[in-house]
Amino acid sequence: MRHYRLITSPESIASLKMRLYLQRRNIAFREVSASRLILKSEILPRLKRIDIPVLVTPSNETVQDTRAMIDHLESREPGDGLLPDDSEGRIANRLIEMFADDWLSPTASFAVWSAESPAAATELAATLYPEHEDDMRARVSRRLHAQVRARLGRQGLIDKTWPSRAARIGDLSALLERHFEVSPFLLGGLPSIADCALAAPFQFLWNETEFGIELLSRLPRLSRWMHAMHGGSVRPAEASRSTVNEATLLPILRFAAEQTLPHALGACEAVADWAGAHPGRINLPRSVGNSAAKRDPEKVSREYAPATAWMLQRLLDALDDAAPAAFELIDASGCGMLERYRPRRTLRHEHHRFRLNIDPDPDAAAIDVHALAEPLLKARNRAVETRDLERLVLG
Repeated sequence: MRHYRLITSPESIASLKMRLYLQRRNIAFREVSASRLILKSEILPRLKRIDIPVLVTPSNETVQDTRAMIDHLESREPGDGLLPDDSEGRIANRLIEMFADDWLSPTASFAVWSAESPAAATELAATLYPEHEDDMRARVSRRLHAQVRARLGRQGLIDKTWPSRAARIGDLSALLERHFEVSPFLLGGLPSIADCALAAPFQFLWNETEFGIELLSRLPRLSRWMHAMHGGSVRPAEASRSTVNEATLLPILRFAAEQTLPHALGACEAVADWAGAHPGRINLPRSVGNSAAKRDPEKVSREYAPATAWMLQRLLDALDDAAPAAFELIDASGCGMLERYRPRRTLRHEHHRFRLNIDPDPDAAAIDVHALAEPLLKARNRAVETRDLERLVLG
């Protein structure tokens, strides 16, 4: 039987996102856990490095990065896709997916891995080294824990920022609870890519943390959406509804824009600065610099990753293709200021790496992205002031 193979890790939120997508699209696949043998015989030969998840197609092609996997499947697999057809839905989908992948998923990972001896580290060590004795597995577990915490720290996730992040998740959950009172899914009566991207970190919090259990226990509509995303039934009247309730969706989009767009703009400018400092090189490293702590609402420095710049570039493409009917949503969501921005250097995801494109004017003047994103940064600051082998996990 023709099927895909999805190589996953038990503690990877990106793996859960792809599992949800494949299930909702009803695409035949077989899931394989990334044991040490799979790492050596499958992932390293295909990618030349470790990354999770990995999709192997029926023709033995390798696709890495969840956004690239979904693009591949949306363009090739028959049936109704999960990317909305209208420009408003596509913009909302891109923004929510970027927020879920770049902000919410690392935050959910920190909630799990901030414990002194997280069960996630023990489970991952057992998956990688099933033949080891308990004491050796404990050593591996401690090493994995240290590596994941170090990587999360570079993303600005440390003990002092968790209270602020937890408060933001609470705010988001309240917005989602109101939205799911009038809509079964984020963008109407049927699930989208945005639903898969957002449900994965929430499921991770629910399964792995007391914080997530307590949060969802008092949010019945959010819990119902989680159940529906994992195969639960939806009432026929809801399944046939196609319109989006903008009154409850717009606050979610605005929240996502406030949390992600300022940093994403900085990542785009950091890519251009890196390219200028490394003439002739097209393969980008995993990090192209760091933000200034004094400009961050949480007063921490965060690394700039090419993946963040690429996700913003995808959102900008959706904005360029927007129909006039989408202009009101663009402005109300906080994305209006992006109409005045064009990256100095663009990039692509090719051969499992981020590579620079040859742009027409690489020497264009740098843009003050802090001034451009000032309205969103002020909104984030006001919200904060009112409140008192890591790649197997983080990709």
